[in-house]
Amino acid sequence: MIFKFSTLSYFILFFWSNNFCYSQTYEEFIQIGLEYQRNKEYEKSIESFSKAIELNPELSAEAFANRSESYFLSNQDKNALKDINKAISLDPKNINFYNLKAFRLNEIGQYENSLIESKKSISIDSLNFFSYYNLGISEGHLKNYQNSMNYLNKSIELNPDFGDSYYNLGTLKMDLGLFKDALDDLNKAIELNPSFYDSYNNRGLVKSVLGDSEGSIYDFTFAIQLEFNNESAYLNRGVEKTKIKDYEGAIIDFDLALEINPINYKAYYNKGNIYFYLEEFNLAIAEYSKAITIDNSIRGGFNNRGLVYSSIGDFEKAKDDFSFLINLNSLDFESYYNRSLAYYNLKENLKALDDLNKAISINPNYPNAFNNRGILKIEMDNKKEGCRDLEIAKNLGLSEAQISINKYCKEKQD
Repeated sequence: MIFKFSTLSYFILFFWSNNFCYSQTYEEFIQIGLEYQRNKEYEKSIESFSKAIELNPELSAEAFANRSESYFLSNQDKNALKDINKAISLDPKNINFYNLKAFRLNEIGQYENSLIESKKSISIDSLNFFSYYNLGISEGHLKNYQNSMNYLNKSIELNPDFGDSYYNLGTLKMDLGLFKDALDDLNKAIELNPSFYDSYNNRGLVKSVLGDSEGSIYDFTFAIQLEFNNESAYLNRGVEKTKIKDYEGAIIDFDLALEINPINYKAYYNKGNIYFYLEEFNLAIAEYSKAITIDNSIRGGFNNRGLVYSSIGDFEKAKDDFSFLINLNSLDFESYYNRSLAYYNLKENLKALDDLNKAISINPNYPNAFNNRGILKIEMDNKKEGCRDLEIAKNLGLSEAQISINKYCKEKQD
């Protein structure tokens, strides 16, 4: 998901319409409902707004809108949409209602419908920054990135003090690989809203890409201080600590992420990578296996576990892992290459040769495959073709191929 919202709800506290005179009882029900809403007691807030509506259902646009918000916040989307539509029908010129509807439609993934509501609000007031903000969010999710950027910039132009616009613009630029520009936007987002932990988390990711590991770890740590149960920040800090070879600290962070979410397969996978690097192969296998159990579509888990099995000489299991990947993707040339090594060590040379042929047919610029096929052909008494493959491997940039050429194809060097 590209975008997040740092503001729980921009429209919880509605202003009172000047067109109607409400009784104190009506206002009391609204205020009680809003207080329950702030305290996340949504069912009680719905009950209070309902009582306000009962007093005069045709003059209760704000009550319907606020009850809609409580329905949204309690994941009762159908009721929420019904109420916000009723609010709009009672007060069709109230731009806040259209913006609230667009905002929540974005949150539940109805991006096309959100665009429609935002454009309705702009037809009422073309200078309302939040309408452009909602458009930017919708377009981003629909992968219309230039439109998204234009709308978010327009939102900032109309209201340069709304931190969410900078945050989402920075997040969009991250996804587009514009990391230096993203850093500027996230800096501004943090300046305007220093308590939003996701801004620090994303800025940490940007700093990581830009090579600032110290700054990256600082931001992840600050994000954790703001939200202790921030599994993404623990995971990202663990990855960054891995990069600077603080393996002990990284494992601690991955374990903390797992305490928050025991099915975070990325944490198990990254722990496996550390143990693989430290040559603690049994531990690595255990972590990769946990990751795969949670999500058997992650290529890295099977690939790296297969490599670990190869490292400890369990070529049968290595072959099985690479075969699984090939079944997932018949164009995975690296898995054909890795499985060929397993077959070779299992003394199944014809199967090894077949896998190398497939790897090369998929990627004819893969020097390692040519090198291994050359050596295998020579061992299978096909020296001429084997030496030709070694020459191709050398020409593709594999300098080690020259060693095999000198060893097996010396007459070609005379």
